[in-house]
Amino acid sequence: MVREPYFYGSKIAFLHEYRDPAKGYSQILIGTGNSSIHQLSLYQRQGFEMKTVKWHFFTEQYQEPIIENGILCQHLIIFGKEIAS
Repeated sequence: MVREPYFYGSKIAFLHEYRDPAKGYSQILIGTGNSSIHQLSLYQRQGFEMKTVKWHFFTEQYQEPIIENGILCQHLIIFGKEIAS
């Protein structure tokens, strides 16, 4: 069985607007798969920058392959955005 991806990222990406820097938050991090074409574009349009890649994250964490947009999801891409004070 091919695992279907979940699309929570579009909702989470906008949470940074509600974070309070006074509580000690300086940035928000969000991750998505290498095959998540829409999310990769969305996060960058929202001002997030690529911070790191966790190579083979999905292929090592899940027994069933995750196929999205006809692409095997293998790597976790972490984006970050600084929170304005």
